[in-house]
Amino acid sequence: MSAPPNKAIALHKGRTFATQSEEAKIAFAKKSYETTAQVLRFSFTLGKVTSLFAICDTLKIAPAGPDRHVSKEELTALVLRGREELHAKLAAPKPTTVEPIAPVVEAPVVETVDDKGDETIPMPELTNNPRVQAFGFQVRKGRELFKNLTVKGHRANLLLSQTGSGKTYMLGAVMAAMKRTGYFEDYAGMYPMLYVTKASIVNQTQKVLTECFGLDDLDVMVTNVEQLRAMMGRIFLTEETIVVQGQEHIVFKWRVRPMPRLIVWDEAQILKNIDSTQSRIAQALNDVTELSHGKEANKLRQVFASATPFMRLVETKVFAAATKSEMEGM
Repeated sequence: MSAPPNKAIALHKGRTFATQSEEAKIAFAKKSYETTAQVLRFSFTLGKVTSLFAICDTLKIAPAGPDRHVSKEELTALVLRGREELHAKLAAPKPTTVEPIAPVVEAPVVETVDDKGDETIPMPELTNNPRVQAFGFQVRKGRELFKNLTVKGHRANLLLSQTGSGKTYMLGAVMAAMKRTGYFEDYAGMYPMLYVTKASIVNQTQKVLTECFGLDDLDVMVTNVEQLRAMMGRIFLTEETIVVQGQEHIVFKWRVRPMPRLIVWDEAQILKNIDSTQSRIAQALNDVTELSHGKEANKLRQVFASATPFMRLVETKVFAAATKSEMEGM
């Protein structure tokens, strides 16, 4: 008695099913389960024998008869045998031979020096200073910063260094080197250098600049943002109120004579908010031109020092404008 045509019946011709090779059994199983609506595709491998068993049980394979259908018992035996082989494979010990790993040899770091070489720039403020025990990266950054401001004539530079890396010492060394090399000899103002930092470290910064680098009150004025916005800022700045579209706006302008030649913005992230008072004071330096301030405008230098100077593109406005670099495509 044959099985109904709407059932997937595995037909077995002859009595050689149990003696066939595994490849033949797989090919047989793939071709033998067909219905009028779809073809049941599965892989008769050790990893999926349980699925085959479930299919056989669900379709209720007809028992062997005169037409020699494959019996459920035969398929069940094959499934059990496959499961045993699967468990045997999983339980078999895996080879423990480990190939030796070749040691990784890192190439030595070669410091590239442009132009005539930064080593030709003396930096005794860091290399031969009994009060300062400088690290190599501090000396390299100090030389690079000094070279950019004086030799290359960069209007503004960014000193990007992590917290606790000694930015005050690097900046102090550059300031002392600029004084030693005569960058401020023809300066006719009050303070050749202005150092703007946080209110909590003003005294500490002044002490480091004086004791370690010999910069006194006549060389540099150390102040904070709050003082720069208040009465102390009137030494360097003027305020003008203008009306734009019916609203009053305060415009800051830097005075000609007292304007410092070097301005250091320590913790420069305080300038990120371009609408804040301190940011607008820094932006007012972009209006300093040779027409308004004479040749002194061409000698103005700014240093922005921070561990986290920018997070968004708009926050780079103050620094980018201070460099006065030509933008490509503009």
